[in-house]
Amino acid sequence: MTDAVQLKDAGNKAFAAKQYNQAIDLFSQAILLDPNNHVLFSNRSAAKAGLKDWDGALEDAELTIKLNPKWAKGYARKGAALHGARRWEDAIQAYEAGIAIEDSPALQKGLKEVKDAQQAEESVDPGGFGKMFSDPNVIGKLATNPKTQQFMKDPSFVAK
Repeated sequence: MTDAVQLKDAGNKAFAAKQYNQAIDLFSQAILLDPNNHVLFSNRSAAKAGLKDWDGALEDAELTIKLNPKWAKGYARKGAALHGARRWEDAIQAYEAGIAIEDSPALQKGLKEVKDAQQAEESVDPGGFGKMFSDPNVIGKLATNPKTQQFMKDPSFVAK
């Protein structure tokens, strides 16, 4: 298989079978033969999203948009990658940009799903209190904060 179209078709079959790594490989081979084909980057973005490689999916979605900024599906790919990465506001902006080009049911559905996911997360943790502890630098911040540093110096407090 040396034709980009054949490689794309084989990648689509692999994607449909949820063989995402194989699909990525086939789309990558096709991209080498046809590097300006926005559909190939879009398809590879979807395959990367299938593996939950949100950064890789976003990178390919952005390349899709760069190659064809008037193709709404590129914004759907970007929105999906950002949704997966839980970057709600950015995902909403991506879907809205796509809707401005073409108001399709797929883009509307993606936008609704992101807004629903954002709302669900906020209703579980309305103040964002849980996010504070996901910061890898939280201990350092507490140790340098004048209001908490005395507590952080006490080994019996830190041990708890």
